[in-house]
Amino acid sequence: MNNETNEEVVSTEDTNNQEGVESTETEETQTEDTTDWQARARELEGRLKRAEKKLSRNDNDSTAKAPSKTGDFDYGQKAFLVANGVKSSDEMSLVKEIMKDTGKNLDQVLESKYFTKELEELREAKKTASAIPTSSKRSNNTSRDSVEYWVAKGELPEDRELRSKVVKAKWKNSSSVNPFA
Repeated sequence: MNNETNEEVVSTEDTNNQEGVESTETEETQTEDTTDWQARARELEGRLKRAEKKLSRNDNDSTAKAPSKTGDFDYGQKAFLVANGVKSSDEMSLVKEIMKDTGKNLDQVLESKYFTKELEELREAKKTASAIPTSSKRSNNTSRDSVEYWVAKGELPEDRELRSKVVKAKWKNSSSVNPFA
């Protein structure tokens, strides 16, 4: 009988332990049940409304910025153009102009023969403009056909008409000088 009672005792102890676990679970659920679900729901609704407002403001900001930049390239398109060799702002404005005129997208414009020819002409014009030296302090920009050149040189040219103009200019300069000053 000892075995039987021992087994019974063990089984009653197990049930007591299980009841203790169940009782702690019910106590926890009872503490959760004491929370005010209506207040919690109102709080969550308030969070939801604030999040929706924030999202709608962000959407309005992005849509407001997009029309103001109509015609400008975004960073992705600029990176695409730079990767394809279109680097300067003049070249990018050429791409915009051709896209607007033809109605083609960026890929189609870059592949078109018309764009490549225009781009080559633009680059060639830039090269020639940069190859021509600008005037410096030392250079004399007057040509040998001008009166100022010969007046500054102090000599007379061989061309008869130009010679008469140089003489008149010298006489005019000398008569405007006050001899008594």
